[in-house]
Amino acid sequence: MNYLQRKQFIRVKAGHAAILFLFIAAAICTPANAETAAGSLFTNEITANCAITLQFPSVGGGKESLESLSITVNDEELRCGGVKKDQNWIYFSATTDGHPDTLYAGLLAIMKTGVAKLEIKRRDGEPVLWRAAFNATADEHYYGFGEKAGWFDYHGHVSTVVNHDANPVTDHEFRGDNSSESVPFFSSSRGFGAWLDDTVVATFDMDTGGRGEWSVEFEDDYLRMYFFAGPYPADILSRFTALSGRPPLWPAWVFAPWKSRDVYTGANEVEEDIVRQRELDIPGSIIMIDSPWEDSYNSFSFNSIQFPDPAALMRKAHGYGYRVIVWMTPITNILNNTDMLGIKPGKTDNYDFIANRKGFVRGENDAPVVFDWRKGRGSLFDFTNPAMKDYLKDVVKRLAEIGVDGFKADGGDGYYERGTRFFDNTIPARRMKNYYSYLYTGSAYEAWKKATGEPVVRARSGAAGAQKYSIQWSGDNNADWSPNGLPAAVIAAQSAAMSGFSVTGHDIAGYLGEPTPELFIRWAQFGSLSPIMSLMMQCNKGPWDFGTNALDIYRNYAKLHTSLFPYIYKYARDASETGLPVIRPLPLLYPADPESHVQRYQYMFGNSILVAPVIEEGASSREVYFPGDTTWYEFWGNITHEGGTLEVVDAPLDELPFFVREGSIIPMLPGDVDTLVPAAAIAREDVVAMDDRLVVRAWPSDRKSSFRMTDGTYFSTRRKDGDVIVKLKSIPRRLWLDVAATDAASVRIDSRKLDKIPCGNVAAMQTGWCRNADLENTLIFFNTTEEQHTIVISEQPAARQ
Repeated sequence: MNYLQRKQFIRVKAGHAAILFLFIAAAICTPANAETAAGSLFTNEITANCAITLQFPSVGGGKESLESLSITVNDEELRCGGVKKDQNWIYFSATTDGHPDTLYAGLLAIMKTGVAKLEIKRRDGEPVLWRAAFNATADEHYYGFGEKAGWFDYHGHVSTVVNHDANPVTDHEFRGDNSSESVPFFSSSRGFGAWLDDTVVATFDMDTGGRGEWSVEFEDDYLRMYFFAGPYPADILSRFTALSGRPPLWPAWVFAPWKSRDVYTGANEVEEDIVRQRELDIPGSIIMIDSPWEDSYNSFSFNSIQFPDPAALMRKAHGYGYRVIVWMTPITNILNNTDMLGIKPGKTDNYDFIANRKGFVRGENDAPVVFDWRKGRGSLFDFTNPAMKDYLKDVVKRLAEIGVDGFKADGGDGYYERGTRFFDNTIPARRMKNYYSYLYTGSAYEAWKKATGEPVVRARSGAAGAQKYSIQWSGDNNADWSPNGLPAAVIAAQSAAMSGFSVTGHDIAGYLGEPTPELFIRWAQFGSLSPIMSLMMQCNKGPWDFGTNALDIYRNYAKLHTSLFPYIYKYARDASETGLPVIRPLPLLYPADPESHVQRYQYMFGNSILVAPVIEEGASSREVYFPGDTTWYEFWGNITHEGGTLEVVDAPLDELPFFVREGSIIPMLPGDVDTLVPAAAIAREDVVAMDDRLVVRAWPSDRKSSFRMTDGTYFSTRRKDGDVIVKLKSIPRRLWLDVAATDAASVRIDSRKLDKIPCGNVAAMQTGWCRNADLENTLIFFNTTEEQHTIVISEQPAARQ
C-alpha cells in the first residue's frame, strides 16, 4: 500500500490536549477539496498560553510536529480560555496580562481534509502588532512567498510580503526579496504548508541565525492562518490553491511565442513584426503592443497619428494568425508625458468622467489622490467601486469591437499611496498595498470575459489567488548574466511556481539594457521551455537583429515551444484542475532527495522533461543533476544518464541541455505550424494553423506509462517480452510515432503487419515504418480512426537482451 492509499492521522494539539481528525491522503493530481474532512474532537481544552501543535505525516513516512512557540499582540503574550466545542470547530476567547479588558475571539478548526485553520480576532477591530512563532529544524527548506528572485530556499532568510516595483538604480539588491507578486504562503520540506490569509505587509523570518523558529509579524485586527498537510509538496500546493484559487484553462493561442517591443512608434513597426516573423518562418500567436499606443494615458483610445486605422491593423494581425494584446496601467492622468507624437499633454479625456463617479482612490478631502509616475501625473483607479469595474467593461467592449484581444496589465505594484480612501470603506487601507493588484487583475479579467468570453490578461503584479485572473511575468530583469538578469528569471519562475502561479513567463532577453547575441540565445532557450515564451526588450530588438546564427537558433527554439503545445496544454489543464504548475521545481517532485534542494538552476517542465538552462556567459557545458531512480535520455538523441548522478554535460551555444525521463510520452505538433490561433480565424492561406496531425515521441520502459491529452487523446507504452506495446485512442488524424531506443524487426497495428519503407521527409511519409539508424529509433506513420489501436514493435533478438 503506497502513500496515496494509506489512511493517515493528523493530530492538532492545543497545549497538552489534542484534536484528532482522520486524514485520507489525496493523490497528487487530486484537488484538495475532493474529499470532506472526517474525524471527531476528543477534547475541548486549550491551555492558557494558546499553544497549538499540528502533527502530520512526513515525506519519509514518519510523523512531524509543528508547534507554536508563542503568539503575541503588541509584544504581550496572548492568554486563552472560555473554550466551546462544536464538532470539528473549537471556539475560545483570549486576552493579555497587560491589557485584560481587551478581548479577542479565537477559532481553531479542521476545515477540509488536510487543512486546519487558526483565527484570532480583536473584538473592537483595532489593529495590533501580531507575532506568531513556530518551531523549525536545522535541515528544513522553505519554498514560496511569491515570485522572488533572490533565494529559492528561504531557510535563513527574511521575506517581506509587499508588492514592490523594484528599480535597479535606486534599489541596492534590485530583485533579491523584492517582488511584484508577493504571497504569504510557503511549504516546508518537513511536510506542511502555511498561509497567512491577509494582504497586509507581513514579515516572515525563516530561522535567521539558526534559532530553531520561524515567525510571521504584521499589523491588523486579526490573525488568520491556514496550515496544509502534505506529506508531499504537490499535496500542499494543491490544497493551498483549492482555497486561494486556480487559473482557468487559457486559450490555446497564448502558448505560442509572443512578440513585442518596448515602444512601437507606429503601425508600420507592428506590421513589420507581423509580416517579418512569417517571412522568416518564426512561429507565434500574439503581438503585444506596449506603451505608448493611446492619445493619452489611460484614455484607452488609439493615438490617431501613431495608429491611424487601428481596426485595419487588427484585421491584418488576425489575418496572419495573431491575436493582439495592448498595454494598460490603472492610472489616468491630469498631465501626460508627451513621449510620442499625438499624445495630448493635458488632462486625459476620461479623467473627469471617472472622478465624478468616484472611480479614483481618494484622499482625506474626498478628492482623487494625485501623484507622479513614469508616464505623467495622475490618479489611481478604485476597483472597489462597481462603477469603475463597469467602466472598464465598457472600455474593453469598445476595444474588442476594434479587434483587440486582451490586456497586458502593467503596474499595480508601485503606485499605491497609503492613507487613502476607497469606495468600499470596509477594507482598511493597510490591506490594500497587496490586495490592490488582486482587484486590478480581477477587474481586467472579468471585463474581457464579458466582452469576448475568452479573457486573456498578462499581469506584472499579483497576490495570493491572482493566478485566477492573469498570466504572470517576472517584471523588469536586467539584460545581463548578473543575479538581476537571466539567473534571477530562472529562480523567479520556480519561486512563482511554488507559490500558486502556475502559468508564467518572462521577457526574453531581459528588459533593461542591451543584450548580447549569446545572452539572447541562452534566454530564448530558457523561454522555449517556459509556459509562456515572450520576446520583449527595452532596446526594441527582434531575433533578426542579433545575426544569422542567433536568428536560426531562435527559430528552432520557437518551433520547439510551439511543437510542444499538446504537452504543455495538458499541464496547463492540470494547473486549472489541481493548482500544480507547469514548471515543477525539483523539490516539488523529488522532495525526499537531498540533492533536489541544492540544485537551484534546473527544473522539471511537466513531469517528463528535465531542463538545465545555461546561465553563465561563455559556458559550453554545465553541471546537471539527474533525479530519481530512472534513466534519462537526451531529448534529441538516445544518450542516457542514470538517475541519482551529477554529471557535466556539453552545452554548445545552439543547444539547451534538456532531458526526458524513461517511460515518457510526449505529443507534439509538426514543425511547420505557424500559429495556435484557429484556422477559421486566419485569412492567409500560407499561414499554417494547428490541425489534426500529431507527432508522438515515446521512451518506453518495462513499466506501463500513459499520457492523456487535453482533447482526450490517450497513449500508453510498455516493453514486454521483447516487444514494445503502444496503445492509443484518438480522433481520426495523421500520426507520426517516434519510439526511442528500439531496433524493430517488424511492426503490427491491430494485428495488421505494416510495410517497412525508407526513411525520408517526415511530412511526405506514407503509411509504414522505418528505422532511424542514427538515433536508433523506430518511426511509424499511419492514419488513426476513432477506434482504439494497438501497435506492437517486435525488436531484433539482439535488442531484446
